[in-house]
Order: sequence, then C-alpha cells, then structure tokens
Amino acid sequence: MIYCFDTSAFIAAWIESYPKDVVPKLWNEFMPSLVEAGRLVTPKDVLLELEKKAGKDDGLCDWVKAQGEAVVELDEPLLAEGKRIINKYRRLIELKRGRRGADPFVIALASLRGATVVTKEGM
Repeated sequence: MIYCFDTSAFIAAWIESYPKDVVPKLWNEFMPSLVEAGRLVTPKDVLLELEKKAGKDDGLCDWVKAQGEAVVELDEPLLAEGKRIINKYRRLIELKRGRRGADPFVIALASLRGATVVTKEGM
C-alpha cells in the first residue's frame, strides 16, 4: 500500500500523537523505510504549507525535506489531475481563500499513484 500524506497528518502525528522524542523509531526508522520503498509520498504543496504552519524549531519541515524522494514536485500529470479535481470539487479551494491549499494535489497524487490519503481534517 502507498500512503499520500496531507499536511494535517504530518502535524497531528509529529506534534499531537507521536512526537519524535516519544516515538523516535517511527520517525527514524519506520517512516523512512516507507519512503525508501516508495510507499510514502506527499506533494510539494504540503511542504510549502508545513513551512508556513509549523514552528520553525520543531523540526517537522526539516524532517519532511530530508525525505527527498517522498516530496513529489508538481509535474504536468499532477497539475492536470489537480485541475480536474479543483474543477469538479470547487469547495476544496473555496474553503481556503487566501491560503495555498494542498488538498487538491494530495488527492491528485493519491489518484495517480493508487495511494491511500492520510489526513486529519476536521469537520
């Protein structure tokens, strides 16, 4: 199974549920092993959101950046799928006016890779 992480999933795990100092094996071994196996991906827009939301010294942005190949650049197929999703589900971006929204690209990347979206969005 391939997992496509949303910004909220990274933040919830890193800060709320499984902090690196409490569960270091998760962040130092398990998650990197998923990345190496090509089973954990996230679009570059998630990293951009993390840079804005996460505290500068909490280490989450640095950890995600260090996962290199897990952070997927926006290419033509991803942009096209993201555009299709935005056009079909306008509320994904309408709810986030004034903010850069990674959600359409998380969904698009998951769709293209046959991945499961990992998120912790509120209702």
